[in-house]
Amino acid sequence: MHGLASAASLHHDNYSYFGIDTKPALPMIGDNGFCDLPLNQFLKSAIIFFFQMFLVLSLLLGVSMAENRLIKGFRFLAANSAPKCDKAFGRSAADTCFSVGQMFNLTSDVFNSINPNLNCDTLFVGQWLCVQGTPS
Repeated sequence: MHGLASAASLHHDNYSYFGIDTKPALPMIGDNGFCDLPLNQFLKSAIIFFFQMFLVLSLLLGVSMAENRLIKGFRFLAANSAPKCDKAFGRSAADTCFSVGQMFNLTSDVFNSINPNLNCDTLFVGQWLCVQGTPS
């Protein structure tokens, strides 16, 4: 056969070619068909993947924290957004937001700005309503 090895000597097991042992030194993951990387390469790949995921998540957390600080910083620089109430009025059974506003000569915008988060549909007797103050 002109110096060539026979077909039987070319491949007598999975790790030998032309009589040279090519069996890996480390066990292979994937002898069952999933992956043909040696175990150490697979572990390196897994470690690199999880390290990269850690870096991405750390970056997202850092950006989120920095954005939160910036927003708080702008609030700090802005004027005080809480209204200041100089005079309050206790609601009686017949009073509505509109009637209290008329009683103290307040527009609905001014009344709402000095009484933030007030639900005029759920007022109760004795509830304090701001009728003079600095709006937010």
